Amino acid sequence: VNVPIRSVLLTRLCKFNGRDTTLLQPREFLQIAGRAGRKGFDDRGEVVAVAPDWQVANREMAEQMKRGQDAPKWRRPPRRNYKHWTRATFERLRTRPPAPLRSHFNLGMSQVLSVLTGASARGEDGMDELRRLVESSQCSWRQQRLLRRQVEAFA
Repeated sequence: VNVPIRSVLLTRLCKFNGRDTTLLQPREFLQIAGRAGRKGFDDRGEVVAVAPDWQVANREMAEQMKRGQDAPKWRRPPRRNYKHWTRATFERLRTRPPAPLRSHFNLGMSQVLSVLTGASARGEDGMDELRRLVESSQCSWRQQRLLRRQVEAFA
């Protein structure tokens, strides 16, 4: 959906990754924050991270206590599905560059057979198509060299 979004509101700077809860990585943060101020719609966008709800509640209780009112028990951070973050965490995510992308492209036998049979069905040279596939991959030069050797081994 191509919708102009001017603001992104983050209620947590942590996420569940399938095993445990971790802080967002700079790449994940930039992916989410990049939704604010879409090109062609806005010239800028805003990203806001709110404090955890238990911290806000504790601040409100501290204010009540300053005014002489009785406050209920202090709230504690969640024990599950939570990783503590601070303003410094937000600043780190905001300013740190994302980790470089690494290609995980692997040329397996089933893919080779699929490319070769598809090319022959269209009347094209399957080996040329395999070479183009390797050349267009985003692999490092070492990995591309290894993939080229694999392709030549099939010839």
